Amino acid sequence: PPPDPERSFYFPLHLDLELERGPWDDENFDVDEVEEGPVFALCMAGAGDRITLGRWISGLQEENPVLGRTPVIFRLTGGRDPSAGPPEG
Repeated sequence: PPPDPERSFYFPLHLDLELERGPWDDENFDVDEVEEGPVFALCMAGAGDRITLGRWISGLQEENPVLGRTPVIFRLTGGRDPSAGPPEG
């Protein structure tokens, strides 16, 4: 047993750790300005249709009702079919 049961290596009373930034964090990053304004969420759906994106935003609004008053912009672009395999080239 440890000399003092309240002061154990496995259960320290105080642990001084710097949790703000880690060695893997990039201190220098670029912020791209977008015409829509601040982006609070980003979704990349495999089936980028209105139904899928509507379900996604509805799920977010269940936990965050304020999103019902937040402007939402969906950018639907045609892409390749993900089930078609890797792109040729």
